[in-house]
Amino acid sequence: MPTVTYRPAEVLHWFGVGSNEARHRARQKGQSALARNDFIKSIKDVAGAASEFGKSTLTDLVQRKAEDTSYQLSDDAFEVMGTTSRKRILYSDATEFHAKQNDRYELIHKGGSLTIKPIAHLLAGRMRVPVGWLRNGMEVPYALLIEELAARCGVEIIPE
Repeated sequence: MPTVTYRPAEVLHWFGVGSNEARHRARQKGQSALARNDFIKSIKDVAGAASEFGKSTLTDLVQRKAEDTSYQLSDDAFEVMGTTSRKRILYSDATEFHAKQNDRYELIHKGGSLTIKPIAHLLAGRMRVPVGWLRNGMEVPYALLIEELAARCGVEIIPE
């Protein structure tokens, strides 16, 4: 059976757009601070610029973490890869799979537990939907990873 890879969906590129906009606002506030003769307003503009640069940096970090997250499912185990970590779990070591609040799932295995949660959510009014995955390049719903892992581990998903 070939290896299956789940990666975050393409929608995450919007984090980069948000980061660029925050950097642009920071530059504008910084230039505004230099052009003012009023010391107090200049200090406020500098503080606003620093805040915008901070938002930009945080958005970049969130995007990188999301893009670096992936799940690789092989014949006997799966690996969870993140920006700074890599964890391999044998399917045969899984004992339970619990559904939790906010689209989170907890896989209990012989070595501990693993929480799987959405990379992001899409919001439209009061609707909140988890962002899906690219499964070997094809866009699929978020829940498909959970269902496939449960099937490969041979465990049922226990509702909350």
